Amino acid sequence: MKVLLVLLLSLTSLYATAESSPISEIPLFNCPAVKLSASGKQLAKENHDRFAKLCLVCDGDDCAMRAWPADYETYEDLCRNTFCAPIKSKRPRLLDQSYLGDHTIRFHYRISPEGEAKLVENTFLKGAPDGKTEQEVKKDYDKFLKGYIQRNSYRPVVIDGSLKSIINLVDERTFKVRQD
Repeated sequence: MKVLLVLLLSLTSLYATAESSPISEIPLFNCPAVKLSASGKQLAKENHDRFAKLCLVCDGDDCAMRAWPADYETYEDLCRNTFCAPIKSKRPRLLDQSYLGDHTIRFHYRISPEGEAKLVENTFLKGAPDGKTEQEVKKDYDKFLKGYIQRNSYRPVVIDGSLKSIINLVDERTFKVRQD
């Protein structure tokens, strides 16, 4: 009982700290598109609205995934499994053969109130193809990532009857382009 009380007090303190920070100051949340088992999908679906209040800090129609302290990995994983798991996913378009090799990209994205993923920006980290300028690579990857991200659909977030977007999501991926 004492442990439960301490845990509840800790969460209350964490809520107060997060709620007092503007969402623009909340760091990006590592949110790769996770694949869940059938029971994981069911758990996320059944608790989606309840977990929204635990996992998100909102200001108007925009929400940010809560930044959890290092010793709260369980809560962070619960939030990731609930909000980073697409409910629908389509096969992505591939990069063309001029991008042979491994390429690592970090991209910031958001999920709209309708559950659609939208690219905000990307940073090419390593593996730039020969003969391409940085602008060409950025333009090509913007186009590729928009298609890659938009292939996923997410469950819309509804808090107190209002649709919300999630604005602080980030993923880092290595894409392997091989010759046919």
